[in-house]
This record gives sequence, structure tokens and C-alpha cells, in this order.
Amino acid sequence: MSRFGTIPNSAFFAGAPKLPTIFDEYHQATGSESVVQKGTGLGLLITKKFAELLGGSVSLESEEGVGSKFTLRIPMTYTAGSGPS
Repeated sequence: MSRFGTIPNSAFFAGAPKLPTIFDEYHQATGSESVVQKGTGLGLLITKKFAELLGGSVSLESEEGVGSKFTLRIPMTYTAGSGPS
């Protein structure tokens, strides 16, 4: 059994070409190439790594005109070594 939370964002659309790299190091997905983003591009990567260390996952669904939905799943109980090696 796992706990999960979903975070909707109606202002952000990743676009199909950006979905495979959205959790990559230093990646910043914007709606426009001319938009300057603040930050390092590490937030989603760190979130994914922590989730995996706890035996969970983080995923993204993104639909143009609707926005994006990030889902974080974490097991209710933690078993040491259950994450990736």
C-alpha cells in the first residue's frame, strides 16, 4: 500500500518532446524558449531520487490547454534497500 499526492499546475505544459527529459539534471521546461526560468533545474530530479530511495515514484501527465499533473507515490512502510541500488 502506498500514499500518493497529486499536484496540478494549470499554467505549465511540458509538451511531448520534453516529457522524456523532464526529470533530467539541470532541465528546465518552459512554455517558451524565450522565457527565462529561475532556479537550477534540479528540483524534479531531487524529488524523483528521494521518492525512489523510499521505494516510491514520481510521474507527470501533461496535456496542452489543460496543464500538468505531477503524482508522487511513497510506500506506507519503508523496507531498507527497497529503492534502486
